[in-house]
Amino acid sequence: MKKSIISVFILVSFTAYIYAKENTNIANDLKARYNDSTKICMGDKPAYQCSGIMIRGINQANNLPHAWSLKPENKQKESFSFAFLRHDQPFSSFPRGYDSGIIMYPQLKTPTNKNTYKVYCAFPIDGGTDGRTGHGCGIYNNDPMSNHCDKVGITTYNAWVNNFNRIMNSNDTNFVGRQCAFDMTISSRGKDFDIIRQANQYIQKNSTKYYMRNNELLVHAWNEDNAAPLPLEAFFYLIGSTDGLKHAQEFQKDYYNQTNKEIVPIVGIKLPKTPNDTLTVTYSKSDQIVSGGGGGGGSQSTESFKSGPFYKNTILSSILANAKTTVKKGDKLHIKISSNRNGKVWFYQSKPVDNPNYVVNSLSNSADGVSGSINITLLNGGKLADLIGGSLEYQFSDGSTTKAAYFNTEITVLK
Repeated sequence: MKKSIISVFILVSFTAYIYAKENTNIANDLKARYNDSTKICMGDKPAYQCSGIMIRGINQANNLPHAWSLKPENKQKESFSFAFLRHDQPFSSFPRGYDSGIIMYPQLKTPTNKNTYKVYCAFPIDGGTDGRTGHGCGIYNNDPMSNHCDKVGITTYNAWVNNFNRIMNSNDTNFVGRQCAFDMTISSRGKDFDIIRQANQYIQKNSTKYYMRNNELLVHAWNEDNAAPLPLEAFFYLIGSTDGLKHAQEFQKDYYNQTNKEIVPIVGIKLPKTPNDTLTVTYSKSDQIVSGGGGGGGSQSTESFKSGPFYKNTILSSILANAKTTVKKGDKLHIKISSNRNGKVWFYQSKPVDNPNYVVNSLSNSADGVSGSINITLLNGGKLADLIGGSLEYQFSDGSTTKAAYFNTEITVLK
């Protein structure tokens, strides 16, 4: 029988992450991202898309039905707040004494069965967003200088420092309200978010008033009535808080019941007290109120690669040679590949696939031509790298062999 292959176009330098059945390694995953110093993610994306911890404390006093529910005000302005926690953007406490909450996947590491999220804007410290216009990113108290930073001429770190010092040396030192918001909705905002990192560090060194305060990111409001696709990576509680652990267990059990037995793990955290302190993250089996399923619903595993640069065609089997995924007969496999390259790319089947190990169910390509995916049903089991072949190609329309390309490749196995 003729052996078939799957072709692609690009890859290299593998840094893999895996979300398996019950992610008992969640504490190590979070700590690794906390210690990550990436300034700008691949494709000039903001650092929160591939590193750090996107975290939100939950106010029990709101008496909302679920941990992921939104207040009426959030629904009205179509956004709600998260903080980005990393070793170079630390904070020592949550507003209003929150003792528990939720953690989201980074956008570039979100499993394929979960929705990604849109960030409207970001502030180096709490932005007083309840009192702002425009999704919480606009003007505060009729102060025109509190608008988006690019609209008021603050587009560099030095310009931000000058504005901070101007405010702090004035009669009104309410920097929370008077600061500007960095717009995250426009492409290529990696450098802007890195200004926030530098600004946060400047505040730690030069302000006692705002020392170790959390930053703030406004995220587009999600559909709270459909919990399953929400990008929840973990529930957390503050170590030492009995109430916090109780709340996190309630969150976990509620999500389990709302999503047909999907388990999101619980972690304990202890926030750093100073910029030189570290974050403590723990995972304990005894903290989990439900078990036996998996962080991805108990029915899937996901393995992802960031790779590049590539300049011309590369067969997919060379990518999968590094995969750790194993499969069994009947598993459904989804492969998604996206590129930063300007030339458009697409999957196509050049001739009938002649392979005893799988059946191709579908091929799809994004409208902008920078990503594509394939869905396959396995007819045999074993190591994925040994099973996959087929005449499928991921091609560039510009035909260039000199442009560097980088790929995010994600393999999801639905059991």
